[in-house]
Amino acid sequence: MNSGFCYIATWWDGLRIIDISNPSNPFEVGYYGVINIAQGVAVYPPYIFVTTGAAGIQIYQNLSAGIKEEQGKFFSTLSVLGRRGEVKVSLFLTEEKFLTLSLFDSNGRMIKNKCYGIVHSGKSSIFLDMNRLPFGLYFLLVKLREGGKEEIFMRKFIYLGD
Repeated sequence: MNSGFCYIATWWDGLRIIDISNPSNPFEVGYYGVINIAQGVAVYPPYIFVTTGAAGIQIYQNLSAGIKEEQGKFFSTLSVLGRRGEVKVSLFLTEEKFLTLSLFDSNGRMIKNKCYGIVHSGKSSIFLDMNRLPFGLYFLLVKLREGGKEEIFMRKFIYLGD
């Protein structure tokens, strides 16, 4: 257990990350399929080290640790468009920033990662291709960078499919 998360590595079922910040309602926030048989787990946030019988040590990253959903000055909306296979991300930036978007499924696996380069201040809209993705819960990680300073925000949404 570490920082409200419990890390479970099982022989046949991989590495599971459980959010136990509310002990009466624990829930799985991440899953990685571990190669071979997991034998031990060590955590140094946000990294998880898993030892296995044949593959040695494997290093994973808990992408849900330390990232909170923000309603701050950078987002105005995140909405699913009426058109099939697309999600519209609307941003309002107070100043010009370098933008990277990463999309994760409900198990914490990265589905897409794309750099959009410099986005100018004011309102901007970005469209994410969701074709061939099943309906369900997704997490959008937004990285905004200016100079050496990086801000990371997360939004969750339900995609209703095609």
